[in-house]
Amino acid sequence: DNSGMPWTKAFVLGMDYMPAKLRGARMYEDTYASVVLGPGTPVGSSADEEKEHTDTQVQENDEIVGVLLMCKDKSQQAFMRKLQEADRIEGYPSLYRRAMVDAIPVEGGPTVRAYIYHRPDCDRTNHIPSGDWLQRVAK
Repeated sequence: DNSGMPWTKAFVLGMDYMPAKLRGARMYEDTYASVVLGPGTPVGSSADEEKEHTDTQVQENDEIVGVLLMCKDKSQQAFMRKLQEADRIEGYPSLYRRAMVDAIPVEGGPTVRAYIYHRPDCDRTNHIPSGDWLQRVAK
């Protein structure tokens, strides 16, 4: 993240990362980075619930890029602590929603089941065509 938010450095402590992409999603610059998912993008146990918060305008070949973060400590407790911290940072469930998706590692390999925070009600004026928050043009 290059937004300069104060939580970034503290949140990534104790995390591994992997560049990845997600098909069936679009990136927008609203007050914060905002992802909108297409109807076929959510998977897993939350898929049915999240489908009502997707956008049929998002095509399967629309793509965003980013980084998967994974706890170095593989315990369930460590994961739940980080997930709760991420929920707080992202304002879940009032500002952002959370969905399960299958991310594609940029360097190859099988898809990785991951959580993504998305904002179906974001301002869509500033679409980021590259799908890469780090490549956005500063206002």
